[in-house]
Amino acid sequence: MLRESGSASLGKGVARALHPPNQWEALQFYHPSLHRSVIFCFRARTAEKRKTLRVRGLCADHVYQVGHEDANKTYQATGQALSREEVTVGFPEMNSSEIIWIEKA
Repeated sequence: MLRESGSASLGKGVARALHPPNQWEALQFYHPSLHRSVIFCFRARTAEKRKTLRVRGLCADHVYQVGHEDANKTYQATGQALSREEVTVGFPEMNSSEIIWIEKA
């Protein structure tokens, strides 16, 4: 399970703070008026190679374009699907990271 240590306001968006990663960690920033989100995901020193994320703040009935920066993978999903653990990341090596971009399609 990913830990959420708190939230901070950044203009009209919300960012969730991280602890220094010693397991799987993720930080999501969502800008509600632009219907855009970015997730920074980190695999630290853990044997678990894959993690499924539940995205927050999206509109359930909107369709979003999801792009994994390093994996060079894109797909579309509804906000409802993304909020039900539809974003999966995987890294073969420890101390790896990924940036996931989500925007209204």
